[in-house]
Amino acid sequence: MPLPESSVSWWMVFSAIGVIAAIAFLVPWFLTDVLRVPRAAYLSALMLMTGGLTFGYLAWSGTDGMAFVSRYWPWGVLGALVSGAITARAIRAAAGRRGLPVPVGRSRSRLAGALLWEGVFYGAAEGVLLSALPVLVAWQGFHLLGWTETTAGALGSGVLAVGASALVIWIHHLGYREFRRTRMIVLPIIACGVLSLAYLITRGAVAPVGGHFLTHAGMEVRGVPMPPYSKGLMEPSPEVELAAA
Repeated sequence: MPLPESSVSWWMVFSAIGVIAAIAFLVPWFLTDVLRVPRAAYLSALMLMTGGLTFGYLAWSGTDGMAFVSRYWPWGVLGALVSGAITARAIRAAAGRRGLPVPVGRSRSRLAGALLWEGVFYGAAEGVLLSALPVLVAWQGFHLLGWTETTAGALGSGVLAVGASALVIWIHHLGYREFRRTRMIVLPIIACGVLSLAYLITRGAVAPVGGHFLTHAGMEVRGVPMPPYSKGLMEPSPEVELAAA
C-alpha cells in the first residue's frame, strides 16, 4: 500500500482514524436525523464529504494519490468481483428468506439510473469511506510503528486494519436512526468488512469500490432498501432491516 511521508508520526496517523470515524457518524446523523434532508441531497453530501476527506488525508500525509487509486488495479478488479458477488448473493438470499418482494414494472431507463446513482456513486463513496480509507490509514500507522516488517507483524497489522475499518463501519451506521434501533447493524458490518478484507488482500482500491457497487446493485435489483430510509419516528419494518451499506 502507498506509504505516508516520513515526517508524519504514527500517533498522528492513528488520530486521523478517529477524525474519519467522527465525520462518518456526524454527516449521516446531522443530515438525516436532525435536518432530515431529502435522500438525494444527503447522498450528494456524502459523496462530497468522502471525496474531500480522502483528498485531505492523502495530501496531509503525503500519500501518493495516484498510487492509492490505480496501484494493483487488476487484482483490485478481481477482488471486487469476488467480494461483491459474495455480499450481493448473501443479501439476495436473505431477502428471499424474509419474503421481500422483487420489484416489478420498472423501466430499463429507471433501473439504469438507479444503478448509476445508488450503485456507482453511492457505492463508490461508501467503498472508499468505510473500507479503503480506514484500512489504508491503519496500515500506514502500523508501518510507521515498524510492525509490518515481519510476516507475523504484517498479518497482525492486517487483522487490526480490518478491525479499524469495522469500527468506522459501525460508527457510520450508528448515524442512521434505523440502525440504532436494531441488532441488524451487524449486517453492514459483515458486508463492508468483506470488502475491507478484499482491499487488504489485493491492495487495490478498486476492490472495495467495485465490490460496494456490486453490493448496492444487487440490493437495488432485488428491492432491498438502502439507508437512509427512516420516515419520521416510525420503526423500520422487518424488510427494511435487511438493508446493508
